[in-house]
Amino acid sequence: MPTLGETREEEEARRLARLSPDHVMRQGGEGPSRPSSGGSDLPSVPDTVPIADLLGSGAVESHSAAAEPKLPLDDAEDVRTLLAGANPRDVLARITLGDPLGMTERCHHRVEARALMLDRSRVLARSLARVAHASRGYDGEPALEPWLLGRIDDAIEDLLVEEQELDGEGLPPTSVEPMHALLSEVLGVEKGLARRCCVVFNSLPTSVRRAFFAVVVRRESLEKHAAESRTMLTQVHRRVKAAIKSMAYLRPEDLREEDGSSDDE
Repeated sequence: MPTLGETREEEEARRLARLSPDHVMRQGGEGPSRPSSGGSDLPSVPDTVPIADLLGSGAVESHSAAAEPKLPLDDAEDVRTLLAGANPRDVLARITLGDPLGMTERCHHRVEARALMLDRSRVLARSLARVAHASRGYDGEPALEPWLLGRIDDAIEDLLVEEQELDGEGLPPTSVEPMHALLSEVLGVEKGLARRCCVVFNSLPTSVRRAFFAVVVRRESLEKHAAESRTMLTQVHRRVKAAIKSMAYLRPEDLREEDGSSDDE
């Protein structure tokens, strides 16, 4: 909310200052940052960046955007046994206990691959429910890997729509979700606006979200992401700043046609 005597424009400028690249990347500590490359005014990321915690426990420990999760279950007969039965509740109990399908790792990987600000525990819970519900119609085709991926994507789309609907209602939250609380703490966003911040970020083009994840969340250098994404260094820099500015103003900002859409994979 604007402070006394502060205009809406001044409030937005104040919020943008809190969400500047320097602020976002330095919140984890006061240690010196390395000089940014190419004369860019976007600083390198210190070793400790609590924004990584926004995505849940272990979000960036060993998961890179290119890493593929390993399926712990190779026996087709075991898979059929897990998914057998007419009662989705029974299937849900089997695939939850011990996580035999490796859904935790798969969900973590998929959220990061799509560069989305979603609570991973919610994605996992919804994905398990989706798998259990769809198990009655699964006969082995398509193969298990793409089939599970499809159920995870269905769960993600469910949650994205729900978040948009809750934000669109404009009602003050009755409680603050842990991820929204941490987002507020790290980025200086008011707790009541944290959901809107996530909704705006998730609506940004995939290329912009991935640049932000690479540089801010995974602490990669601008050069590394530019090389891996085959993008000009200045383009990566602009996209990271666009993501931060969009979250600051709570609306998409500084996007260009070459950034693509939010559905690009």
